[in-house]
Amino acid sequence: MEKSKTKLSLEKDIFSFTALRVWREIFPIVMDLEVCLADVPEGKKERLFKVLQDLLEFLVSGYYEFHLVEKYLSYQKARKQCGIALFLIYQMGFHKIMEKEKVLDFGRRLAECIKMCNSLIKNIENNIRRMDETKFLMERIKSER
Repeated sequence: MEKSKTKLSLEKDIFSFTALRVWREIFPIVMDLEVCLADVPEGKKERLFKVLQDLLEFLVSGYYEFHLVEKYLSYQKARKQCGIALFLIYQMGFHKIMEKEKVLDFGRRLAECIKMCNSLIKNIENNIRRMDETKFLMERIKSER
């Protein structure tokens, strides 16, 4: 019993660490981008900032959410926002307005965030699957008695 409790605690710590890492990666991006986009017309900036604001909100709600299904949905939405942000950068021509290195760095960080969100989503799926298997086994044991 003690081993499984420790393993579950370790998984939770790893899960929290990954979520925290996503947060630490994305928040500076938003702050850096605000400075980088000082010369960009307001209309173009607003749309991208709204997407990034939503991204941060989904990451925070996913990190603090207790229920696995809600966590899962939050990280799926965060992953989607990363994709939208990458698309907007290209569609709006940020690569023509900003320094190429900054745009590439921003894109790499968003891609890393997508990878981390995928990892978190897979972790949640595995936890849900294990819970379902445990529930099924408990029901089977009860029916055999």
